[in-house]
Amino acid sequence: MTNSNIRLWAVHSLGDAFSVEQGTIAFDWPGLGDLSVLNPDRDDFRAKFDSVYPDANAANRTAVAGALYRLVHELRDGDYVACLHGETVSLGTVSGPYEFRDGLHVRPVDWLRHIPQSEFSRDAMREITCSPVRLFAVKRFAGEFLAALGVAWVEPEPVKHPAAALSGTETPAAIPVSASAVAAPGRPSATAPGRAVPVSACALRAADYSGTDTARFVLDTLRRTLTRETFRQFAAGLLRAMGYTISLPPDSGLNEYEMTALRDELFPPVLVQLRAGEVRDTDVARLRDALAPGSYGLVVTLGDFSERARQTLKQSPYLRAVDGPEVAALTLKYYCGLDERYRAMIPLRMVYVPDQ
Repeated sequence: MTNSNIRLWAVHSLGDAFSVEQGTIAFDWPGLGDLSVLNPDRDDFRAKFDSVYPDANAANRTAVAGALYRLVHELRDGDYVACLHGETVSLGTVSGPYEFRDGLHVRPVDWLRHIPQSEFSRDAMREITCSPVRLFAVKRFAGEFLAALGVAWVEPEPVKHPAAALSGTETPAAIPVSASAVAAPGRPSATAPGRAVPVSACALRAADYSGTDTARFVLDTLRRTLTRETFRQFAAGLLRAMGYTISLPPDSGLNEYEMTALRDELFPPVLVQLRAGEVRDTDVARLRDALAPGSYGLVVTLGDFSERARQTLKQSPYLRAVDGPEVAALTLKYYCGLDERYRAMIPLRMVYVPDQ
């Protein structure tokens, strides 16, 4: 079986909408009724949701309609699913068609294994938990979860452009996984001023940089250089490099650094809270209490989270936290997509090492 025949879906459980005991994945929104009578068209699902739940925000309506469409029409029998509930990741296979049962939108699942989340890497767990969408395809770390079921998964080869490199055309060559960014204090970025390398050229994972001397250099530079307002601008630039559209209101009333990040029209907006130092549980609770139903929050700090703050985050499935070392790792991963002013502030150069 090739990768194209193997699909893994992440499912976000909310309340009683998920039941391992009953052998299902299930979503709520009972007012929609039986969705199998709708045309297999995303616009029809969106129109139905709009008519039944007109008070939901536009981004959430689109995200919910998309998840329900995937539940009804895109999941196939035999597809793999992964769901985190509590500290456990449940893995199984879809075993039947869509049903509207007891006010829930259901797909039967044969649950195969229940594994502590600590057995998976941090990046793998982020992929299946950090998206605000309730049902989506797992891509980057699918192999890690499938391996737990004894399913082989071959990671795709990184894209290369040898012809472009030889001909000197403008098409950027993909950075091979063997490449590493090395700090060169005092040296400007090799990229021409005012031009950023397309984000698609970044091939390394954030985890590949975690704990390195380069990551420590980046974090020290950010802590030393950024003021409160420039931290706000830098965070907005980093999120843009990651593919988000950013709204920077002058003052939201939540705190002076708030911004809103939107991945695309299928994702609900994410409310972003910034802190320069340690984040306390009261900071996390403040953002959590400000979220409207169906909204998501992101807390970013150049410091760390107190133990009580981390406990509050564990109990808040709609909140995501990024500490100082992870900010540094993400900065390195998306460095080539940052504005020139930030690459000048954090001078790095790319070097290549043997892939051995």
